[in-house]
Amino acid sequence: MNGTATELRAQLAAGATGATEVLARHLDRHDQVDATLNAVVLTDRAGAAESARRADAAPRPGRLPLLGIPMTVKEHIGVTGLPATSGDPGRAHLRPADAPCVARLRDAGAVLIGKTNQSAHGRDWQTYNTVYGVTNNPWDVRRTPGGSSGGGAAAVAAGVVPIDLGTDTAGSLRLPAAFCGVYAHRPTEGALIGAGPAPARRPPVPRMTEVGPIARSAEDLRLVLDVLDVLGPPAPGTHREAGRLSGLRVAMLAPPPWFVLHPDVADAYHRLADVLAGQVHRLAWRTPDLPGGLSAQHDTFLAVLAAQGARLTPREEREEFAAALLGSGDPRDEAWVSGLFPTAHCRALWAEHRRRLVTAWCAFFDDWDLLVAPATPVVAFEHDPGKAADWFSTLDLGDRTGRYNTLFFPGSLAALPGLPATVFPAGRSPAGLPIGLQVLARPGEDRLGIGFAGLLADVIGGFQPPADGFPAPEVPD
Repeated sequence: MNGTATELRAQLAAGATGATEVLARHLDRHDQVDATLNAVVLTDRAGAAESARRADAAPRPGRLPLLGIPMTVKEHIGVTGLPATSGDPGRAHLRPADAPCVARLRDAGAVLIGKTNQSAHGRDWQTYNTVYGVTNNPWDVRRTPGGSSGGGAAAVAAGVVPIDLGTDTAGSLRLPAAFCGVYAHRPTEGALIGAGPAPARRPPVPRMTEVGPIARSAEDLRLVLDVLDVLGPPAPGTHREAGRLSGLRVAMLAPPPWFVLHPDVADAYHRLADVLAGQVHRLAWRTPDLPGGLSAQHDTFLAVLAAQGARLTPREEREEFAAALLGSGDPRDEAWVSGLFPTAHCRALWAEHRRRLVTAWCAFFDDWDLLVAPATPVVAFEHDPGKAADWFSTLDLGDRTGRYNTLFFPGSLAALPGLPATVFPAGRSPAGLPIGLQVLARPGEDRLGIGFAGLLADVIGGFQPPADGFPAPEVPD
């Protein structure tokens, strides 16, 4: 049986195995696949061994929730003694102390093996950089595991660790999870202890970046959520749970016409709708009634994202880029340009639009418990590092060609309004590649979406290890 963190936790608590043995098995797995995948790019073997020894010496009653569980974290997240370059050679000297989220994981007993690869500064949906190189997808090493948290998704899928902690702004957890056939959760805005100090007050236009887990089961996502919850583990009955599918009202997102799915993804999406129709209380295809519509939300998301990077780019470069974008005739490009030269007035408009969006989403979730949506329009594609450097690069959508940057859309659904979103495996393409979808919920109802993903595993199947020789390590019976 392929080990999840929840299963490992039960085995450790029962004394069927020890943390030192579990660590050795996962480090052996890392050594076995590292040359092929390049997923875990930094290790702290001595520190992990010491953590495992402490876990083995801990009393069994009142055990910590992650005691003895091997984990990794995304490269840019601070871990004492390890670099945090974000894939940038100019940051190779940085050795930050444990980030708040890492400190909380350690306090919960996690055994941190090391760090996983990412795209440079988290700015691509592929995982490569000049510091650590390219990470490969364990389902097909010619293909990307996605980005920017691609190293974590590849490591979890390949059985190197049961859980990785990454970050998500525009889908950086969710797209890699979909590409690698695993689970991931982007939490409600501000719900989890993050990678940096919490702001004294929440800004009207947030940075939209949240930490979240990648795992091999929905239960493992819940395990990490409870550990990192800013309010501590929730008391029973304080959060809505998904006890059974038959009690849920589920909407399937009808996306805007300009967002096109590859036929393989579209088929999986509609197959799930057919399955759910016979399982849930109510199912319908819906487009949320948002101020300006889904396209307007996406455009504001793009503008805010562009504004975040504008301060790092010389004005001359931004002006040249803006001229090229305005000539394309694509409204999404015009939205990006509006963020390249941010003003106080623009920020006020974005903040007001976001406020109205949050209100509209809450009204939508008065009528529906959950919204299922694509996590990406495509399955994992072959490595092509040049795509991110060319704004006008394309994406193969099967019967047509789309823009590479349409990959922003699924990520934007949750990011700007601060919704929780959970990615779950939803089958495979005819070529055998994983297909993942996401489920969104009302802010604060993270456990409802995670529970839905867990219930689905009993209906459509959950995580399956790659069929190309990368099975996960066994959990002792």
